Amino acid sequence: MEPIAHNLGCVILSDEFLQGLRDLCDKYGILLIFDEVITGFRVGLHGYQGICGVTPDLTTMAKALGSGYPIAVLCGKAKYMDRFSTHPEGDVSFQGTCNAHPAGVAAAIATIDILEKEPVYDHIFKLGDYFRKNMQEVFDKHNKEVTVIGYGSISVPIWAKGPFENQEDILKGDAEKSVAFRRAMIEKGHYMAPAEPKRLVVSYAHTKEDIDSTLQAMDDVLENM
Repeated sequence: MEPIAHNLGCVILSDEFLQGLRDLCDKYGILLIFDEVITGFRVGLHGYQGICGVTPDLTTMAKALGSGYPIAVLCGKAKYMDRFSTHPEGDVSFQGTCNAHPAGVAAAIATIDILEKEPVYDHIFKLGDYFRKNMQEVFDKHNKEVTVIGYGSISVPIWAKGPFENQEDILKGDAEKSVAFRRAMIEKGHYMAPAEPKRLVVSYAHTKEDIDSTLQAMDDVLENM
């Protein structure tokens, strides 16, 4: 499971819910596996599990780890990782065409080095908060029934009234209006994937000026919608 459901845009699960899953898995002998492909290294060096305080048995990570270079990681508790054939006594096959590819691994090491030494998380979290707050104000200014949700560097405008606590809530969004808005933004030179509910992501390279430019483009697009 995703500890933050970003494949639904952004549904933030409560710490109590995540701990409840951990307790149930422990009670019934079930592996708890976190999909941190999106949150891993994007929200912190320890992923979202380091924020919510719930440790899974296995974790998948990718995307932000390589800063655009292709890499994916499976990690977890030693007693489970040692079952894979990468361990001398492992009995579970672990295969991949590009396993440990030097370019991807080098990119990951360089990325982690920057994340450890520079104020990356402070920058992208502040910029994400600024983007969400002002984006909501732009939609409100034009009387659009849109709720801006997100966490950290990720923002998602949903064309419906919140709150959004599950998939059914997210599906209330007006996908047709959302895609029309996103296509109009592309025409303005600001790429937003023309699908609902795709994420808008701030990177360490982005500046406040970039966000202000995007907000102005949004204002212009909504004026004509």
